[in-house]
Amino acid sequence: MKKKDVFCKISNNELQNYKVFENDNILAFLDIEPFSEGHTIIIPKKHFNDIEDINDEVLSDIMIVSKKISKALKNIFNYDGIIIHHVSGEKMQDIRHFHVHVYGKNIVAHQNNLHLKKDYSSKDKQNALKDIAEKIKKKLNMIAMDKSY
Repeated sequence: MKKKDVFCKISNNELQNYKVFENDNILAFLDIEPFSEGHTIIIPKKHFNDIEDINDEVLSDIMIVSKKISKALKNIFNYDGIIIHHVSGEKMQDIRHFHVHVYGKNIVAHQNNLHLKKDYSSKDKQNALKDIAEKIKKKLNMIAMDKSY
């Protein structure tokens, strides 16, 4: 039997995560080593290795939710721009499970290639991630209700 990767464990609720969105196909949660506040990872619940492997329905769900999370992050944190990235290829992926990162940047940080990783204590980090996850969930609910977003 193949060993489960960390994202399979997260999608099966075997590991703690800071969920911001979930439906039948996908799960979105905060990165525990964020590049910026609200850095979110979106994964399919079913295991797919990479872009060549994932089916179109699940990929479409991921991109639609990426757009909504982008809007939420920009609104909550006042970012100048949003980065959505994915890496495919066995030798290129840290975790061999399709995933997309969504995070914001401000122009000064981007020009200086600054990653805004905060140095939290373990408990402070957990509390900060919970607070950020709640803010994003609330904003996503507002976006879902307001079609003008």
